[in-house]
Amino acid sequence: MGIRGDILFLFFLFMSVFSLSAQDLFESSLAEGDTDFGKSPGINFEIPGYVRTNVYTGENADSGRFEFKQAQAEFALQPRFRDKDYGSAFADIRINNTYGNVVDLHEAYIDAYAGNFNIKAGKQVVVWGKADGINPTNVITPQNMSVFSPNEDDSRDANVLIRSFYNFNPFRLEFIWVPVYGATTLPEFSLPSSIVFADLSYPDNSVSNSSAALKFSYEAASIDASISYYDGWSVTPGFDYAGMQGTDVVVSLCSYRTRSIGADFSSSVFSPFGLRGEVAYKRPDHPGFNEYTPKPELYYILGVDREFIDGRLSVILQYIGKHVFSWGLPSSGTAPEQIVLSQVFQKNMLISGQQEKWSHSASLRPAYSMLNEILKAEALVMINFSTKELLLKSKLTYSISDMLSTAVGVDYYYGTDNTLFDLIGKYKSAVYAELKLYFM
Repeated sequence: MGIRGDILFLFFLFMSVFSLSAQDLFESSLAEGDTDFGKSPGINFEIPGYVRTNVYTGENADSGRFEFKQAQAEFALQPRFRDKDYGSAFADIRINNTYGNVVDLHEAYIDAYAGNFNIKAGKQVVVWGKADGINPTNVITPQNMSVFSPNEDDSRDANVLIRSFYNFNPFRLEFIWVPVYGATTLPEFSLPSSIVFADLSYPDNSVSNSSAALKFSYEAASIDASISYYDGWSVTPGFDYAGMQGTDVVVSLCSYRTRSIGADFSSSVFSPFGLRGEVAYKRPDHPGFNEYTPKPELYYILGVDREFIDGRLSVILQYIGKHVFSWGLPSSGTAPEQIVLSQVFQKNMLISGQQEKWSHSASLRPAYSMLNEILKAEALVMINFSTKELLLKSKLTYSISDMLSTAVGVDYYYGTDNTLFDLIGKYKSAVYAELKLYFM
């Protein structure tokens, strides 16, 4: 049957047990005459949301002049329904003018539970991993890397999936099935004018193209840890060389199947210091077979965090490392097609973060609250020592009231020639200001 067949068999077995348990509870409820749905004290419904407007400005990548990269107005409703006995539902509906007046159903899912089982079905964001900012084990949720937002979570896209849990304290078993592929949106960056994009080459919606994942977690007072396995499509696509069209190079975005084994932990055993770590081994199917399939890699992070000044100052410091197996630069040649293939291969190395056989990075995230948490300053500094790239994000937030806040900040990307941050820096670097109102 194969690994994917075994995982799907376990999923349907899990669903059968859950369905029987839920049916028993439902029939028991009817037998007891609990049909006064709207008046039950265990049921609540609320519709919080927000309205925000922000402006991003920065250097134009072509002319060098300053321009407005984004002038956004957004309205969001986030209805929540909860029945303490049977389940809950959540939706995140956003209307904004970023790409015209667009209605974005960011998330919408139902969470049903019966005893130790619960299952979440619908469009949802899944975040795996204990590290800060970068998560090697987070292989489920694609990202929209073109987004401009003071909230880092806004770059996470949602997938339509089924996420199920079996809880047996202090352990938890999680299974995820992703029936339809969702790809990361790459940021805008400069490419030679001779490159022409063909249609996307993503997997179709057949059952055989679904993805699946398992996660086993341990949760205690002083330590959380988990191990995970993923078998499915990589959410980060690559450039596939599709041939020549006259003097133009034709490429398309293409995905590939991969397998990942990961583990993570966070611990307060050494209080007042907190420790966190994460590691993942990723092996694509047929690594290096074509220009868009990366090589196997080991991706690992170790961090420490601590609070100072009665909790007003927090600091997270991390080491980030990666080792690429069977690493090598593309073979060069003098034939036009060989030159083109070499260039496409190098761009894919940038996207997959495999420019070097060994890479070493560090990140620092300080955050300081002042004036009884009315004013908050925070920053993220990330340096890749191997590729000589720098990311700096800084933000100052002022709470005008419990519902109204304003923020100003800077996002800055720097990279030496032929690095990823060199390509995207002038598109993503910007200063911004935002005004946001929450309501219940």
